[in-house]
Amino acid sequence: IVSWPRLRHSLGRWFLPLLLGWLVAVPLASQAAFFRLSSAGMLPLDRIWVNNSQATLIWMTLPVVLAAWQYGGRGFWPLMGLLAAAHIVFGAFLAGDAASMWEYVFGSLARLLTAFVLGWVTTHLVEAQRREHQAVQAANRQLARRAATIEQLAESRERNRLARELHDTIAHALS
Repeated sequence: IVSWPRLRHSLGRWFLPLLLGWLVAVPLASQAAFFRLSSAGMLPLDRIWVNNSQATLIWMTLPVVLAAWQYGGRGFWPLMGLLAAAHIVFGAFLAGDAASMWEYVFGSLARLLTAFVLGWVTTHLVEAQRREHQAVQAANRQLARRAATIEQLAESRERNRLARELHDTIAHALS
């Protein structure tokens, strides 16, 4: 999806939000499908917890980091809220066996905490990079102003030197 330039061009500024939504929805939907299959007795629950929990963590942190990188806090916080709400709804959907429920709650908290830390660090790193970029731009503008001032001073000195030479040579020639 990311490598389709035509899709990126046609969606414009909505490309990244839709991509982030897709990246959030797919792991949660796959987790729901796995739990549906396990509750029907088609898959062993132990295998699903380990494999799908790790895959969900990996796929869950990707949109969080992308949102924090592109949108900063205004993209990071709503996405974390969406993920937390989805885990709560999914937990309510799962509420059957108390042991599996607690295991799900602790696993969800661990995944959400990991995603939060990665997103928070990314947000702060990007904000620091933006501040440094703005400082470099301000320094470049100040340097350009100083260079223009130095150029004007050099022109003025050269004019004064030429005027002095002309005055001295004409004054000497007349006298």
